[in-house]
Amino acid sequence: MGIPILIAGGGLITLGLILIRHHGVVWIRQQSEPNISDKDLEFFRRQHRRRIQTSGILTLIGLVMLVGDIVVANRKDLLTFVIWLTLLLLLVIWVLLLAMGDWWAIRTHTQSALAEVQVQQLALERKAEHLRKEFRGEENGHSDSTG
Repeated sequence: MGIPILIAGGGLITLGLILIRHHGVVWIRQQSEPNISDKDLEFFRRQHRRRIQTSGILTLIGLVMLVGDIVVANRKDLLTFVIWLTLLLLLVIWVLLLAMGDWWAIRTHTQSALAEVQVQQLALERKAEHLRKEFRGEENGHSDSTG
């Protein structure tokens, strides 16, 4: 077994397991937030699922690297090597697709949340302007009756 494959494979397995645990902790914390909307909770649930899957695949890539290195080193045929390399490549592509999907979902969710905040801001600005006008009208009414 090659030392670089051992380090890379072991590192990916360790990283994947650490990330799985981290995602679990984050998901538990997100579920316990008191004022979280159903929409946000659903977003976080899907995000958690994507991230667990991505971290699991990273762990699997590390395992495939280690096992494949042993199998490929013991069998010197080209077909075994091509199958091993293809499997690794497909897993890496799947991780990249999941990462891009996660990025897109975060971007979409953030834009939607920002749009909601802007609508609320506009409504509050209108309400504040209405209250200012109402207050000025009452103030003017009092000064006219006393003067």
